[in-house]
Amino acid sequence: MEILFFEKVRGIISGIISASIKDSLPYSHCGIHAKEKQQWKVIHSVARELSNIDGVQQCSLDDFITYSDDSCFIVLRCRIDNVDFLIASAAKDYVKRKTPFDYQFNMADSSAFF
Repeated sequence: MEILFFEKVRGIISGIISASIKDSLPYSHCGIHAKEKQQWKVIHSVARELSNIDGVQQCSLDDFITYSDDSCFIVLRCRIDNVDFLIASAAKDYVKRKTPFDYQFNMADSSAFF
């Protein structure tokens, strides 16, 4: 089963994302746990300033949580049949498309993700 991870990351971009979302929860980053070639990876979007790859990419769970603030990490599991598979499939497609990081923080535009 795929799992969504949410975390608050240390850094200025994380603060901008948290402020733009205007939610009561402090989370600024999420990833999707998905199996790729018999290995579990986390798919997420990262700014080029933090990674060698700009935008949607895969990494290990250890790498994903490396920059998390202490005690700002939650795990959510989807309980609806096949939705977790559909989410993971869509995320893998964005990795293949090399979807860039969205520096405009525009939730209405799916050509780039933050």
